[in-house]
Amino acid sequence: MLVEEVVRRNRRCIAVLTVVAVVNRAVLFGLILAAITGKAAYDSELHVLVFVGGCLAAGGVLALWHVIKDLRSMDRGTLDGVGAVLILPGELPVVENLLQELAIAVGLPRVRAALAADDAPNALAVGRRPEATTIVVTAGLVRKLTRDELEAVLAAELWAVRRWDTAMQTVAMAYAGEAIALHEGAVSGSHNPATWPWIAISFPTMVVAEIVRHRALRDADFGADALAVATTRHPEALRRALVKLRDDPGVVETLDITTAPLWFEPIPLGGDNDPDAYAAVAMTPTLDERLARVDELLTTP
Repeated sequence: MLVEEVVRRNRRCIAVLTVVAVVNRAVLFGLILAAITGKAAYDSELHVLVFVGGCLAAGGVLALWHVIKDLRSMDRGTLDGVGAVLILPGELPVVENLLQELAIAVGLPRVRAALAADDAPNALAVGRRPEATTIVVTAGLVRKLTRDELEAVLAAELWAVRRWDTAMQTVAMAYAGEAIALHEGAVSGSHNPATWPWIAISFPTMVVAEIVRHRALRDADFGADALAVATTRHPEALRRALVKLRDDPGVVETLDITTAPLWFEPIPLGGDNDPDAYAAVAMTPTLDERLARVDELLTTP
C-alpha cells in the first residue's frame, strides 16, 4: 500500500474514532447526569423526552470538552509517565543527527527528541500530528545499539510518524485509556456496593473503548519497517536491532497498560509484568513477527 493511501486511511480512522469517542462519552455523562438529577426531574414532572434530551445534550458538551482535554494532555502525560526529558541541542548528538538526517529522507519536519533514563533498550513516538510528535529513546537503546542499528530503529519510528500510524495510536489511547481505567478502577472497588451503579454505568463505555483500541490494533502492519529498510538500505541493521531488543532481559520500569502500546517493543519479556496483558494491548506486531518479515526482505532479490 502506498504511503499516501495509508495516511488517508489513518486520518479517516482518526476522524471515526473521534466521533465514536464523543458519542460514547456523551452517553456516559448523560447517564451520570440522569442518575444525579432524575429524582428532581420526576418531582418537577418534567417531560421524559425533555429530560433525556437535556441530559444527552449536556453530556455531549461535557464529552466534547473531555475529548479535547485528553487529546491535548496525551503527549505531555505520556512523556511525564515514562520519565522522558526533552533533549536540548548538543546534549545527545548521535540521536539529534540521525533524527535530522532521517526526517529529511522521510519527508518530515524536524521532530522533538526526548530521553528516558532507563537501561532497557526501547523507543516510543507520541503525537497527534506528524509535525507535533516526540520521539523518546531510552538510555539503554542509545548505549546498547550500534549507530546503524539505532538509525534503523529511528527510521522505523519516523516512518510510523510519517504514515500517521503514531497519530492514530496516540489518539486511540487518548480515547480508550481513560475509559478503560475508570471502569477497572470501579471494578477494583466492587466489594463496596456503592460502586456497583458506577460499574454498570461505565461498562458500556469501557466496551466501546475496547473496540476503539482493537480498531487501532487491527491496522498494525509491517509497512514502517519495510520503509525503514528502503531508507537506510541496511536490513541487517534493523534485524540486529530487533534481535537485541527481543533478547535483552530489561523491561522499561515505567511500562504500563497506557504506554505499552506506544513502545517499539511493547511486550515485556521479563520482570514481574504479565506478557499476555501487554500483548493484548500492543498496536504493533511482535518482534518475532517483525523479524520474520525482515528475513523475507533479506532473502528477496
